[in-house]
Amino acid sequence: MPEASSINLADIQANVVRGYSARQARHFALRVDSPSTGASLLRDLLSGRDSPWPTVTSADAWQQADGLKPQCCLTVGITSSGLAALGVPPAVLSLFPKRFLEGPAAPSEVVKRLGDDGPSDPARWVLGAPNGPAVHVLLSLYTHSEEPSFINDKSAQLVGLIEDRKSTRLNSSHSS
Repeated sequence: MPEASSINLADIQANVVRGYSARQARHFALRVDSPSTGASLLRDLLSGRDSPWPTVTSADAWQQADGLKPQCCLTVGITSSGLAALGVPPAVLSLFPKRFLEGPAAPSEVVKRLGDDGPSDPARWVLGAPNGPAVHVLLSLYTHSEEPSFINDKSAQLVGLIEDRKSTRLNSSHSS
């Protein structure tokens, strides 16, 4: 029988292992126009804690902070069209489930079964609406600080990083 491998929490996003319970959140929808520039952005977002901008929070963040919740938590999600924009070959994309490849707003019978109709209809979505700008990467920045300046400063750092990549565009951001 094969040995069980240990899981390296540094390789897993924090939100997969535990909830963050944020007081403030800001979400950034990005479009990737160049696979190399998109990959460069992702490398920078994964670069670690000593960066001048927020980086993706790993599941070991609480251990690194002596059990305390980190001041902010950054997560990244990549859509199927985002994987294609990043240069993932079609043969590899075809291995993903059909539902993932279709995206969250299609097909309509699934959307309705999930309750995304009426006020929650995808046509009304702030980010990722069917006829809206493409969303390839979704960055979600959470903080438990009540100070608006904290999330504003972290957001400005992220926007600066994104704008440095001329082939990665910020389509929109949304606070909650």
